[in-house]
Amino acid sequence: MSLRTTPPTIQATSFALRRPEEHFLPGGTPLYIIEAPGTGALRLDVVFPAGKQHETHPLQSYYASQTLRYGCQGYTAAEFAERIDYYGAGLRSSVFMNRTCISLVTLKKHFASTVEHMCRMLATPAYDEERLRIRCDADKAQLRVNLQKGSFVAMRTLRQSIYGNQHPCGTLVTPDDYDTLTSQHLRDYYDRYLSKGPCRLYLSGDVDDDTLAVLQSQLSTVNGQQSTDNSQRSTVNGQQSTDNSQRSTVNCQLSIVNYDTSYQDSLLARHSSNKIDSALAALRNCEL
Repeated sequence: MSLRTTPPTIQATSFALRRPEEHFLPGGTPLYIIEAPGTGALRLDVVFPAGKQHETHPLQSYYASQTLRYGCQGYTAAEFAERIDYYGAGLRSSVFMNRTCISLVTLKKHFASTVEHMCRMLATPAYDEERLRIRCDADKAQLRVNLQKGSFVAMRTLRQSIYGNQHPCGTLVTPDDYDTLTSQHLRDYYDRYLSKGPCRLYLSGDVDDDTLAVLQSQLSTVNGQQSTDNSQRSTVNGQQSTDNSQRSTVNCQLSIVNYDTSYQDSLLARHSSNKIDSALAALRNCEL
């Protein structure tokens, strides 16, 4: 076996990344399109500027997005899953520190039907308490298993030592957090960050004018459903709250959001050398 003593010569190649086309829907929602003609498939990503750092209770953002597909107006969890599977589509929720992404992957010929179900899911989630308890119990059991693994505990200890207990990146989930989480926590997070907009849309694949018309039509429907649903839930002690009524009107038009990077900059500023040193010391002293 020969040992390489000099690095290989790398031939420079030029390539251009395809830039997305920027559009704005009638309500002001930004839509970014990357076309791939002839594929016969589409992917739609709905990105909300809210994530773990916006939680008021541990696991709130994660389960508020993950359990969206566990039933909605007119469908139980099983019925909704069956409809999505029938069209060969896939729904996925991803939660990050400062954003939440809901993704739909589907065949172009079924886009109208699948995006209708996606919009219905976003507009009228059930947040069933029984389904939440089943999911929490399963995830809590998995956490207890992971806490017996040295690598898992080491990573948690390192992260907490770097960021601290009060920082979103350093907050560690415990088994008790699963027990105290309720569907009302999810509903509160949804009402504040997911139902009101603002959001950004990313559409890629075999996009044409008919696809855009379907998307615009379904978004109009979902905004109307959100307004009606929020108006009904804003009634407190027999009298509707004026503030919630105004927010319901805002729901009729999703608006563009400007992402604030100051929070990320503050995270980088905290990564000083003394923090790293203390984290490594804590990791060495960790009892696994």
